[in-house]
Amino acid sequence: RVNLLDEAGNPLETDVNMTFYDAATGIAKYNFYHTLNYRGIPDTLQLDPVISYNVVIHTNPPIESKALQFTDLSAREINIPASQGFLKVELSSSTIHNNLNSKIKCIVRTAGSPETVQVQDMNTSFKYLTGNYDLEILTLPRIQLKNIAITQSSTTSVKIDVPGVVTISKTFPGFGAIFINDNGRLVKIYSLNENLSNELVGLQAGQYTAIFRPKSSKKTTESITKTFQIKSGQSFQLKL
Repeated sequence: RVNLLDEAGNPLETDVNMTFYDAATGIAKYNFYHTLNYRGIPDTLQLDPVISYNVVIHTNPPIESKALQFTDLSAREINIPASQGFLKVELSSSTIHNNLNSKIKCIVRTAGSPETVQVQDMNTSFKYLTGNYDLEILTLPRIQLKNIAITQSSTTSVKIDVPGVVTISKTFPGFGAIFINDNGRLVKIYSLNENLSNELVGLQAGQYTAIFRPKSSKKTTESITKTFQIKSGQSFQLKL
């Protein structure tokens, strides 16, 4: 039996895939989806008792137990701490353009680690091991949230303001970008498509600067600079 333990030490976590690898060769020998039987306890598996196993529990992030052996009948259980909770990331309201919802993603990382655990869609819930996580929400500009706690059998909700939308019209094709002001320095957050005459861009509420030069212009001084304000859930027209 594989006992996936919650924070109280009870084997109540379930419905997750498990892979049993031959520890000597690294070859996957068994794949199972963990379940509780009709008595509410982990179901019993039949395994070759000779091989030493490395077991991966495909939680988010995964858990690995190495060099497990079942060479006699007394070794019938594996106890693995695997307490889990849910993270829900959502927009505060509906976007002006529905296609923006599918474009906004949330990168989830274990707190302090650069490795991605999951890329989660907006307005969804997803299950993770309990602990603290860093979130990077792929809005423009990006939103960084640190040490978001996920606790046993509960849902942590994170809401962000719905983006506004700027529609950019260009009289001529050209080169340009959108910038934010970061303590007096302009930081580029979006490059305009040089071949499009109209672009729709979702931006978080705030002040932005667009800088643009037509392709046909041969003078640097003919660059256009325009500052504009975006409000949450509203649209704005910008002509360059």
